[in-house]
Amino acid sequence: MPKAEAPTLDPDHPELRRIADRIAGLRGTLSRDSAESVREIGAELEAAAKRMRDRDYRVWIEEVVDMSREGAMNYRRVFRLSRESPSLFLRFKSLGPSKLYQIARLQRAKRHAALRARHEGKSVAEMSDAQLHIALAAFRPPAGRKVTPRMRAHGLRMRIRAMLSDLRAARRTLGPLPPDALSLLSIDLTALATESTSLCREISRTKG
Repeated sequence: MPKAEAPTLDPDHPELRRIADRIAGLRGTLSRDSAESVREIGAELEAAAKRMRDRDYRVWIEEVVDMSREGAMNYRRVFRLSRESPSLFLRFKSLGPSKLYQIARLQRAKRHAALRARHEGKSVAEMSDAQLHIALAAFRPPAGRKVTPRMRAHGLRMRIRAMLSDLRAARRTLGPLPPDALSLLSIDLTALATESTSLCREISRTKG
């Protein structure tokens, strides 16, 4: 019998507050070379991300954890590196978090070769962070694939669906507004309706 998925949590759920407090404690004692602490923070962030909708996670990261999304992703990448390649993590964790962030961004199959790279005769351990960035260029995946009109349309649909969900929730929970807030919200909603109507007309002409 398949294991049931854990329910999705709201950002203010006690379990997520516990995770945020745990991360704050780890960051408060984090030393520059503590790869183990970085891994633990990454594990907590990974656990939280799996329990929230993506947009809720983004809010939680920035407003509750007080961390940038890219910073959070660095922690999570190091945790994934330790899980995917535990022997590699144990062997090279002495490089420190800033170098591990760069190593963790690489495809798993290229990490061992990248760690043997040299730059101006220096090993990975001897390089500065900037030198490592140059040395790893040959191991990074090529630039992102071309974004097609179909991909743009799909992305727009996903954003519209998220917006519709937020608008429906607002109708139930927004409550009375002061005149200035009501006026500004009305202006934005009117602009949104105008642009939506205009885009619908363009799409209809294209289909015709």
